[in-house]
Amino acid sequence: MASPSKGYCSSPVGPTPAKLLSRKELLSRMKQSLPKTVQEGEELDAEPDKTPCKAADVSTVTGDEYFSPLSSKILEKDTGPAVVLEDGGKDADLELTTAVEAPLEETHHCDACEAFIVEKANREDVLEVAMTKLARTRLEIQEAFQWYSQELQNLKSSFSSLTTVAAQTGKNYEAKERIIRRQFKQVVEKLQFEYNQFTEEKAKELSEKDMSLTQSTNLVKELSSKLNISQTEFERFKSQISRMSLFGTNIGDVLKSALESENVGNCILDPSFKKNNPNVSGFAYTPITEVVEKQCTETINSYKEILGATEKRWEKEKKHFEQGKERSWENERVRLTQSNASLETEVHRLEKELALQRDALSKTEKERDNNRTKLLETEAKLHASKEESFVKLLEVNDQLVKERHSVGLKFKNCQVELQEAERMLEQRNEYINELREAQKLQLATMTNVTTKYNLLEGDKDKSVLWEDLCSIQPEATEEYLQFERFDSLTYVELQNIVKKLVVMLMIPMDKVDKRLIMTGIALKYERNVYSYFANRLNYLLHKEKIPIKEYQQCAYQQFKCTGTLEGINHGLTDKLEELYNDIAEKI
Repeated sequence: MASPSKGYCSSPVGPTPAKLLSRKELLSRMKQSLPKTVQEGEELDAEPDKTPCKAADVSTVTGDEYFSPLSSKILEKDTGPAVVLEDGGKDADLELTTAVEAPLEETHHCDACEAFIVEKANREDVLEVAMTKLARTRLEIQEAFQWYSQELQNLKSSFSSLTTVAAQTGKNYEAKERIIRRQFKQVVEKLQFEYNQFTEEKAKELSEKDMSLTQSTNLVKELSSKLNISQTEFERFKSQISRMSLFGTNIGDVLKSALESENVGNCILDPSFKKNNPNVSGFAYTPITEVVEKQCTETINSYKEILGATEKRWEKEKKHFEQGKERSWENERVRLTQSNASLETEVHRLEKELALQRDALSKTEKERDNNRTKLLETEAKLHASKEESFVKLLEVNDQLVKERHSVGLKFKNCQVELQEAERMLEQRNEYINELREAQKLQLATMTNVTTKYNLLEGDKDKSVLWEDLCSIQPEATEEYLQFERFDSLTYVELQNIVKKLVVMLMIPMDKVDKRLIMTGIALKYERNVYSYFANRLNYLLHKEKIPIKEYQQCAYQQFKCTGTLEGINHGLTDKLEELYNDIAEKI
């Protein structure tokens, strides 16, 4: 509830304060209430004094004075006395009359009539103001009661929430402990899973590298064998050429020397042949066609054999490349395919030329010279084709050597990568061992902490509840004893309480249970019996009770000053000694 303002007569908050009327305003109101005949002869100030009443002019009105049945004050100003009109009761008329009699004695001869009219006019205003203030006061009291009710409800809600939080604290601690253990277990499982996964990946990579290295080694060996086979085929081809004979005359040496010669020229074998066979001067024209056909057929057949062998080798290489799936060997297959195609094209071309030659020989004998020339040209082309094949074989050989070198480099790189992988694996194993050691330390630490916590907490099944102890002191309540505070005390605080009890009561720890029961019995029964007996005796002799509480407070103050129970001068000692002496005298 708002208190009335101090210093001024009006306040925007709380009940309306007392209404002050100066002498001029009072006379003005009386003039207005008088008949016209009276007003004509009067000269009164009609202007009300609007100056606010300050603290120095008006006494502060307390809240109790608002509700008193008679609460009016007369205030003095420079212009004359002023009347304070406040809440009035049944005696408001008498109070007002008493207040205005003094200032009206010095005015006109009809002051008594004017006072009566003023009293009658202001009575309704005073009652209206009082009712308004009373309604406002009731409203403020209701609002204050509602506010206090709401605050009380909030306090009850806060107390209920605090009780719930206190009960939930133990559960939250156990839940957090379970969460920490579960998270620790998850971390250990995750580390173990990552270690296993890393080991499997590295083992898989090493196996793949070993497989690739084995395949590369096999490819190098197979290429080397193919190169040896090609060289053997070429040597066999030269040996076959060296054994060729024509009409009982050996021409293989001439052909072999022509193949081995660096400068073949126009591939004319006449000088070499005549040098080796001086007895042979030429060839007869009639059987030349059959000989040429036979030689061409043999040459074609030999090329077909070479082509078949090449195709067989290609099929083997093709199967190997399909199994290996290596890109470099795909390029080699393309090159060998192109070489095969060129050989087949050359064979087809030779077959066409041979057909043309047969047609030319069958048409006319006059073209024998041309046929001979064509034969020489054909032999030259054959030689060029052989030479080209030889060059291609050399290129293939060089390519195989380069590839073998590149495979060797790859093999060395693979070895370096394998060593690096082994080194990284060793580092990873060392790191995993360190993690395991750290895990062991953490487990040991957690085990020690858990053990200490269990030792400090003790067996929860042996915990004593209020229901177990309430029968000892039936009149005691859990709220009075603040029993719930035990759950929020720390281990050190509980130890301090027990130590103080043991020292204060001089109870050894092995006799705490029995001595506490005996102390409780002494405090509840024996102390009361002694006190009652001593009080009865003292009252019988001195007609007064023993001030035991004063003695206790005095002894308590002595203990606070000294901090020890020794040397305390308890007033009960002297009192009982005095009582004893009085009884002894009486006896």
